[in-house]
Amino acid sequence: MNTKIELCGKYTKTGSVLSSEEHTLLISERKNPSPNKTKFFLVYKAQNSKDNFYISSLFPEGSAYNMDYDGIKYSLESEGEQIIIKERS
Repeated sequence: MNTKIELCGKYTKTGSVLSSEEHTLLISERKNPSPNKTKFFLVYKAQNSKDNFYISSLFPEGSAYNMDYDGIKYSLESEGEQIIIKERS
């Protein structure tokens, strides 16, 4: 998938799956994290195909995570059963 996706919005979290009307994302865990690779990362799950792709490592910051995708910095915050992804300034 070569098209940039718009990540900002509210997602429902079920286990490690984040779902919205437009997107399904998966929080994956590295088996062997290293100093340069964080323990968790985000994967885009294509709705109508098997073309899943890596989005970003998730960098913990307090109770949230920071990430970047296509040169834009985002935060991923939990609000109960909802996950909010928004651009950081």
